[in-house]
Amino acid sequence: AIPEDGYHGYYIKDLACGLFKKHGEGLLNKELSFFSDYAKEILLKNIKDTLSQYQVEFDVWFSEKKLHETKAIEEAVMLLEKKGFIFTSEDGAIWFKATAFGDEKDRVLKKNNGDWTYTAADIAYFLDKINRGFTTIVMVLGQDHHSFKIRMEAIAQALSFNLQNLQIILYQLVTLRHEGELFRMSKRKGNSVELETVIDTVGSDVARFFYLQRKADAHLDFDIKEALEKNINNPVFYIQYAMVRIKSIFEKATPFVSEQDLLFQEDHSFVFSPIEKLILKQISQLDSVLDKIATHFAPHLITYFTLELTALFHAWYNAEQIITADDRKKMKKKLLLLQVTKDCLEICVSILGIDIPDKM
Repeated sequence: AIPEDGYHGYYIKDLACGLFKKHGEGLLNKELSFFSDYAKEILLKNIKDTLSQYQVEFDVWFSEKKLHETKAIEEAVMLLEKKGFIFTSEDGAIWFKATAFGDEKDRVLKKNNGDWTYTAADIAYFLDKINRGFTTIVMVLGQDHHSFKIRMEAIAQALSFNLQNLQIILYQLVTLRHEGELFRMSKRKGNSVELETVIDTVGSDVARFFYLQRKADAHLDFDIKEALEKNINNPVFYIQYAMVRIKSIFEKATPFVSEQDLLFQEDHSFVFSPIEKLILKQISQLDSVLDKIATHFAPHLITYFTLELTALFHAWYNAEQIITADDRKKMKKKLLLLQVTKDCLEICVSILGIDIPDKM
């Protein structure tokens, strides 16, 4: 039985059952650390496997335990003490003067029983990043960690780190919607849904795209039904359909003009229709969009851009005939524009991690 104030996630019971199968009643003689080490090993492997499925790779995995084992916390606190940002209360607890940097209250670093707090480890980890040579630090947190953002900004200033180079991005939590019903999630109550389950249900590329459709500070209702649809209501299907259509057009155009032939235009006095001008204008903005994404940490902009270009292509396809065998010059112009559109979309789907099927 899980205690009332414990985590009620089913994975806790799965871990217990796995251990019992392996060790049986021999578990009764094990120390608490045995169970925590086992849980850490299994859960961390699951997290790494899921992120790999999701096409996210981390160069370094850092254990907080390392900070305690290497005396990094003591060294960080000593550094702040030299700067005058540490004081000791009457009961013997050690505090960080966080209010000096805009925090709502000072933060205890070492309790009067001798235990270090999470804030103490946060200071040591931040200092570790600085010592490893990072001049820009980006932290991605859930919206419910807003107070942590203020605390980290205080820590950064105390360590003389340029606050302008600390980017803390707060992401709104996600609500799943299925069959029109909202599914409210809580890890503590045991009714959370793992990312692995979402990936298994809708696919990695669809999951990535749906999560990227909103700004970090905008709440996301993830509609499972919409994500599973194989029509234009599903944005990933809509983009894939455009790419397959473009491929089909080039295949049909092969008897009339080769791809190499498009590189040599004998006449550059093209006259573009209004929809073609809109496509060219959209494509010309890709550089600035990618620059904004990199500068402002706004990956949602690539989904907006890709969907807008996709919509323009479909509108062009439906409004105008691209293969005009009776007018070779006109066809070459349209195919050249189609090639540029294809190149631009390929860059976008590559960044987004969207798989493009051969046929649909």
